[in-house]
Amino acid sequence: MSPTQIQSLLQQGIAHHRAGRLDAAAAVYRRVRAVAPKNFDGLHLSGTVALQQGRTAEARELLGLALKSNPASAVCAMRLGMACTALGEVTVAERHLRSAVGKDPTLPEAWCNLAIVLGALGRLPEARAGYERAIKLNPDYADAHDRLGTLTCQTDGYAAAVPSLRRAAELQQNNATAWANLGAALTQSGGMEEAFGCFARALAIDPAHPLALTARSLAWQLTYRVPEAVAGYGEVLKKFPRHHEAHSARLLAQHYLDGVGRPALFAGHVAFGLACGEPESVNLPNPRDPDRRLRVAFLSADLRKHSVAYFLEPLLAHLDAEQFEVFLYHDHPQVDEMSARLRRHAAHWRNFIGQTAGAVETAIRTDAPDILVDLAGHTGINRLPLFARRLAPVQITWLGYPDTTGLRAMDYRFVDAFTDPVG
Repeated sequence: MSPTQIQSLLQQGIAHHRAGRLDAAAAVYRRVRAVAPKNFDGLHLSGTVALQQGRTAEARELLGLALKSNPASAVCAMRLGMACTALGEVTVAERHLRSAVGKDPTLPEAWCNLAIVLGALGRLPEARAGYERAIKLNPDYADAHDRLGTLTCQTDGYAAAVPSLRRAAELQQNNATAWANLGAALTQSGGMEEAFGCFARALAIDPAHPLALTARSLAWQLTYRVPEAVAGYGEVLKKFPRHHEAHSARLLAQHYLDGVGRPALFAGHVAFGLACGEPESVNLPNPRDPDRRLRVAFLSADLRKHSVAYFLEPLLAHLDAEQFEVFLYHDHPQVDEMSARLRRHAAHWRNFIGQTAGAVETAIRTDAPDILVDLAGHTGINRLPLFARRLAPVQITWLGYPDTTGLRAMDYRFVDAFTDPVG
């Protein structure tokens, strides 16, 4: 086939591609590859379609071949990075995306995708800079505004995130997620009336949108419409039985309702544990030497000016540093003078806010605590699904919640005669 015929074939594929006929485009691109296996456009466009259709392993292979054919292509390097991101290969993805912005620093999509990877790696200030660079290059880049807003919620609080999320919603009037994100931030920053309007818009676009349904239920809860909140969380769970956030929120909200008996409340907690799954069989590296110093870790969103911190501080102050190596895992954007006081009693301090479950799990497994203590239970920000994966030989829940977590992998619950009186 002559170069002219190959080009004509490519144009047919591109026409299908632009019209959204991805299967037809992929078929044409395959014909190009059959007659010209090293043709950059045939490889690159085939990989692009595969990425769009969720065939990420195939996309990675095709885009890798395309990049070898034309190493100067910033767009190809970016898409290869996106494929690696989708496969969870974030370190490799970062390399390709940095290559992309190096080849073409004016490519906003490359900066945005690099920021996504940096966020997944827990490098949040760098991620913020990436989103801001993308927005500077394209002020109407809706996805970058949305992701920057979500990151800001996690690092600086909800009120600070509202401008970015509002801009994202303005740019994506028919995007349910954008309206749900804005509504969730407004709920947590005091803009309740506007928040309910955002949820109405999101649910008009997608009546089953999980974030809109869950955040609306939280807004009901925070405005003391508890029966509606419990029903709303239940609606989420009917549609998404493994929605852990809605499940935890429903369990907490049920404590504020009359008529929920102890057997029903206990059954709800057991159901949460079953939804999280059985504890994984993992080979934990902790040596069983009885004379060594124990590594004890506390995980909480409340290592700040909060009632939990006031109860925790005396315990930390009286732990013998020669016997216990203390790790404090904070999970909240607020770091204040109480955080500093607690930190003085610990050998290690980490803030997990904004980090993915996978990144948090990796960090904790690397620290290898002998005892891991949850201080949240089913309140607010919690990481209970991670405890279900058995991160330490001994796992304990204490202080932040008045009931069982429901997890089979939670070994103990600390109580006393005040928190759990006789009977």
